Amino acid sequence: MVSAVTATYGFCCYCYIWFLLLLLHMVSAVTATYGFCCYCYIWFLLLLLHMVSAVTATYGFCCYCYIWFLLLLLHMVSAVTATYGFCCYCYIWSPIALFKSFSRVVESHTETYCCLFFLCLGIMYMFRSNMYFAAPFQEKVVIGIFFIGAILCLSFSWLFHTVYCHSEGVSRVFSKLDYSGIAFLIMGSFVPWLYYSFYCSPNPRLIYLVVVCILGVSAIIVSQCDFFAKPQYRGVRAGVFVGLGLSGVVPTLHFVITEGLPRATTMGQMGWLLLMATLYISGACIYAARIPERFFPGKCDIWFHSHQLFHVLVVAGAFVHFHGVSNLQAFRYAAGAGCEEDNAL
Repeated sequence: MVSAVTATYGFCCYCYIWFLLLLLHMVSAVTATYGFCCYCYIWFLLLLLHMVSAVTATYGFCCYCYIWFLLLLLHMVSAVTATYGFCCYCYIWSPIALFKSFSRVVESHTETYCCLFFLCLGIMYMFRSNMYFAAPFQEKVVIGIFFIGAILCLSFSWLFHTVYCHSEGVSRVFSKLDYSGIAFLIMGSFVPWLYYSFYCSPNPRLIYLVVVCILGVSAIIVSQCDFFAKPQYRGVRAGVFVGLGLSGVVPTLHFVITEGLPRATTMGQMGWLLLMATLYISGACIYAARIPERFFPGKCDIWFHSHQLFHVLVVAGAFVHFHGVSNLQAFRYAAGAGCEEDNAL
């Protein structure tokens, strides 16, 4: 039969027939050794291989890669299920069941997608042409610090919500990273605003930057204590980060008094700064007060509870702040690198 096939269809088909016979022999050996279940599993893989080959021939190599990516995800999910149990399996599949598990999407995957967005946006900003900056190196550094703070905050939050169900020890470690990420975001948000607002006043700018860094590092140190993550200290956690954010009131008043309100609302982008602060503080207060679940017990356990609202408001605040920083950079570019031109604005 093989000789007839070779004469009729050529050597390639001959090799293909021998490959199938070899696979059949392997499947038979596996069946004899490990039983009928493993036999069915082998045939299932062969069926998948055949389907992937058909898809490749019909739709091209990209669809082939996509199919293999899905198979790789299936294998990873199977491994996770065998290792960590069904709960972690359900969590891995939650992005696929997007509309069936809105709670998981809002709590974790919002951070995942936004983290990737800020990462891509930061890379694009760093490779932006120097002709759009008054002082390219300094401006890219200070704006890059904001991107680093946002990426660390979102990535730490995503990691915590991914692995906190693993064990108590893992949950404790990653909860500390999660709290530290909030402090990094707040400190990173201060840096570009202080740089641009006090561009021509280096001494106050340095003082405010040092104070913010000291307060931020202090918040990180406090968040490493085990008691900080306990439920009874929920209000304390919110208070620490709200206090860190409110430390910006002093430089804000300083800028308004020295430069005037019209200049603060134009070149200083005070409106966007206040909106960002409102979003951050509102999120922290909602988280601490457990709104709205405290008013509707049992009604917000899955959707729209305080933790979800806190996440959404923090992400919204980061986007608002980036918009304000972009406007600050545009005003500085229009004014030039010197300070003499600022007096004409």
